[in-house]
Amino acid sequence: MKLFKTTLISGMICSLLLSGVSYGTDLNSASTSNYERIKPSSALGLGERKATQKEIDWVKENMSVNRPIHNNKLAVERINDELKIKGRPQIDPDTAVPIGEELSAQNNSATISTTYATGSAASIAAPSFVDNSTLACFPPIGNQNPLGSCVAFATTYYQFTHMTGLLKNWDVKNDAVNMRKFSPSWTYNLCNNGQDKGLYTSDAYRLLLDNGSVLWADFPYDNTNYKKWCLTNTSWTNAVKYRASETGYLQIIDSSSNNNTPVTSETDPDLDLVKNYLNNGYILTFATHIWSWRFKTISNNPSTTADDSYVGKYICYAKAINSGEIYDGRHLMTIVGYNDNIWTDINGNGTVDAGEKGAFKIANSWGASSTSNMDNGYYYVSYDALNVVSSVSGAPTFYSRDVVFHNDSSTNTMYWVTAKESSNPSLLAKFTVSHSKRSQMKVELGYSDISKTTPVVTQSFIALNYAGGNYLYDYAFDGTGDGTGNTICDGTFTLDFTDLVKANGLATGTTKRWYLKVTDSSADSKPVTIKNFSLINSSGTVLQTSGTISKTADGSSTTTYLDYALSTPSSTWVNKTNASIYRTYAASTSYNGSIYFAGGYNENLAKQNTLWAYNPSSATWTAKANMSTPRIEAGAATLLNKIYVVGGFNTSALNSIEEYNPSTDTWTTKTNMPTARNFLGVAAANGKLYAIGGLVNGVVSNKVEEYDPTTNTWKTKTSMPTARDSFGIVSYNGKIYVIGGRTTGNTKLIPLQ
Repeated sequence: MKLFKTTLISGMICSLLLSGVSYGTDLNSASTSNYERIKPSSALGLGERKATQKEIDWVKENMSVNRPIHNNKLAVERINDELKIKGRPQIDPDTAVPIGEELSAQNNSATISTTYATGSAASIAAPSFVDNSTLACFPPIGNQNPLGSCVAFATTYYQFTHMTGLLKNWDVKNDAVNMRKFSPSWTYNLCNNGQDKGLYTSDAYRLLLDNGSVLWADFPYDNTNYKKWCLTNTSWTNAVKYRASETGYLQIIDSSSNNNTPVTSETDPDLDLVKNYLNNGYILTFATHIWSWRFKTISNNPSTTADDSYVGKYICYAKAINSGEIYDGRHLMTIVGYNDNIWTDINGNGTVDAGEKGAFKIANSWGASSTSNMDNGYYYVSYDALNVVSSVSGAPTFYSRDVVFHNDSSTNTMYWVTAKESSNPSLLAKFTVSHSKRSQMKVELGYSDISKTTPVVTQSFIALNYAGGNYLYDYAFDGTGDGTGNTICDGTFTLDFTDLVKANGLATGTTKRWYLKVTDSSADSKPVTIKNFSLINSSGTVLQTSGTISKTADGSSTTTYLDYALSTPSSTWVNKTNASIYRTYAASTSYNGSIYFAGGYNENLAKQNTLWAYNPSSATWTAKANMSTPRIEAGAATLLNKIYVVGGFNTSALNSIEEYNPSTDTWTTKTNMPTARNFLGVAAANGKLYAIGGLVNGVVSNKVEEYDPTTNTWKTKTSMPTARDSFGIVSYNGKIYVIGGRTTGNTKLIPLQ
């Protein structure tokens, strides 16, 4: 592999004479066609801003480059599928790391370049094609138009939704209520300085790292309003629960030859790291000049059928311009997959030549249409388009040609981000401020010992940091005003102390002084006022509060503080609100912040078909729609935004399965389980539902059966080593753990294992 660490280079050179860009003669006009370029249109939103030195420096300091990745279960399954077709030895699935740990695992034997031996050595490479847009966690194609919000769509809507969904096993495609998609308006409106002029890519990633993201349902995308900030405080509090974990970038560099042509074939090792990220389910963003893309149509390689479904679709084979033109149409897009089998007849000779095979699949944000050379909202980009100088003999020549995934330094650059498996903030600041010129306000958090009255350490965030306008465009928090600061608006926001706590090793149990510092940058009689400051936990519970206050700053700073000791995690039990019903032998599971309780005996030992939901936040119980079959001793689990109740006992053991849709409060009967049983365990993992053990005709079983909700079918899987019923069961990081239970239909117990 010829990938090596490099750094982003400033693009501070003239717009045409780019370093490393190839120059030559104009493309012969006779060889062009009406589809070769996209016609620029103001109706098609763009919005990727050229990085300043400030953004370049932030990327250098905060993003890792060409970081090795270790194969998770998805990657290993994909590799094994291809190895099986080729008749080659497969990888042991147990070598895979859990999803979310691909970048932190050490000495993992499933790394892409590692050699495996099962009978004979087999050097493992990524599969020949990957399409992450087909995964349940990838959202539907979005439409930014006409706003310049491509950066927000690529990073927040596509990438962060997908990566969070991949980690949390979300079904985003069937998310009709938009509770599993992140809002591009959150990112665009907070970071665009009150103007529809696009974003810096680094600002979007900083926002995800600092403040997280709100859900689309909480702040829907509005293509007519790019000024309004999200002012629902619960949304700011919930956003902290969805913060990014890390971000970095990949660069394709050929250190062993002329770097103007790093990719010479579909199997070029310089593509390996990018392919491996995609094979692990990651998706990547990149900047480009889309008005400078050159298109052909995908050709039909007669030697394979693997490309047949792509033949005739448009594909970008180069980013290039003629004399008198400039690279134009700055746009951020998302790589969702690749296919080594796609052939582009770049030189037009009708023969599959070296360098002509292979393409990336790209998600755009202009809607799910086939206009502007798209394929239902997607583009294809030839591997050869990554070259400044084409590797294809006889390829069309241009006055200037540059890499398609640019970073203003003629180096192909692609960005990744990861989500946090769980975000449990140590302490949150909730506060209300008023201002008529939000761009003059900066908010910081800080701490000190209680003997001091000023913070010893402070932390600022990209949000609420002189954001939302400038001296020409200045608005209140809700985006109203004439730009002169004559409209005052209150805003209640939430920021997270957690990074401050971790960075400074603040111990639990010791009282500290926690500060809210607000600065106004201009003494213009347009002050900022702090009206309330509270310390809350992640559930929104108020731990300390200032009550109503009025602290102002006009061209200065004002500070308020509260004293509080971070609590040591409690090991005590707390009684919660009782239900109005009595149940035993019921099945339970959780979904979207509520706990569901199905079936069971009531106090008269009558079997029930009821479903109750408990909301821990409000401590309330709600009766839901009834199941069709009363049952006890069943199993329950949540999968892909649905709740499943499986098996159990009525007059005999049951093999029926019922699916509950929380969005519509309705039940659907699904295909029966092959084996009727009660006292079983049910768990969901990796998109499937598993029914394990239990009593079969009164005999303890070790049977394992797998249900696929996408096909409504069952399969028999490998049995447990030990037959058992009445056991504990939990799914964690793609694996199912079975704990304790009985080995016979009486009371013989199994030790915890």
